[in-house]
Amino acid sequence: VGQGQPDVIVLKEPTGWRNMRQAKRALEATLVVRPSSGRYRMERPVWQMLVLDTKGEGYDKVIICDGKDAASPIAELKKGQWAPIITREFPTQAGPKKAAFTLKLLELSKDAEDIRLYHSCICALDGWSYPESLATEIKSKKGLPYPESGFTAFDRGWFDTDTVLEIAELERQWWSDACTYILKNKPWDLFIMQYHLPDHAWHSISWLMDPATAKSEAEWKKYQEVELATYQMCDRLAADLFACADENETVYALVSDHGAKATNGPYPNIQKILQDAGLLARNADGSINWSKTRAIGQRSVYVYVNLKGRDPDGIVEPGREYRQVQE
Repeated sequence: VGQGQPDVIVLKEPTGWRNMRQAKRALEATLVVRPSSGRYRMERPVWQMLVLDTKGEGYDKVIICDGKDAASPIAELKKGQWAPIITREFPTQAGPKKAAFTLKLLELSKDAEDIRLYHSCICALDGWSYPESLATEIKSKKGLPYPESGFTAFDRGWFDTDTVLEIAELERQWWSDACTYILKNKPWDLFIMQYHLPDHAWHSISWLMDPATAKSEAEWKKYQEVELATYQMCDRLAADLFACADENETVYALVSDHGAKATNGPYPNIQKILQDAGLLARNADGSINWSKTRAIGQRSVYVYVNLKGRDPDGIVEPGREYRQVQE
């Protein structure tokens, strides 16, 4: 499974393998990776997998290979194991590109009826830095430049809290390696970074860890522990960064851009609330009448003032009128 919908793994008797491993029993499957988005549009990798019963006590290991040659595996995994960070070159629309990823064998039952393999995001190792050469300088043996900390897959029910925290740690480690490299090797007077883990976590688990919205005491206690673990990751990252600067010559600032709140019901209709308050006007066809609209809702619960001089059709004067609309 990847960032799209999970595929069903179809097992069958192995055929055509070279350097076959010694095992009491073996099954095979073809794995087609289906990237759903990314920095570069890439061809779909196709991997071959062997599922092995090595001791005659039930299936206990998988081997993933580029082709049917067990002598050169991408990874060998037992249940619950992660592969080391794997760096490969992938064909893309922009030419061959290096990317990094990892694999975890989430489940493997003794009869192989229940087998679940997770592949992480396939993370581009260039194309996202300025100058462009900086990306290739950053090395991380145990981290990945993960885009969303694993919570998207967690929300889909693909794995448990232990796995999502392990993915979050992969991301934290990469941020640590990247930022400490820059702080130690590049001249700087001002260093700014944005770390999105708390935001991802709160979008996913805020309603599970709030006693007012959780299903049970056991549930909110469990997810408060997950929240605590994410903040501990933030602390470890901060400690790594602080160690690169002289505290006698450096001003540190930790800033949050917004808060968060669990909800136990449907989102309020922000546009109706603003319209009823006389802050939002509509034309006869239902479209927004910008010449009379002083505030408008965006997304779930955000409100933007239609400010003159900033917004294309702004009518609210900066200063007193702006504050009045805010109130």
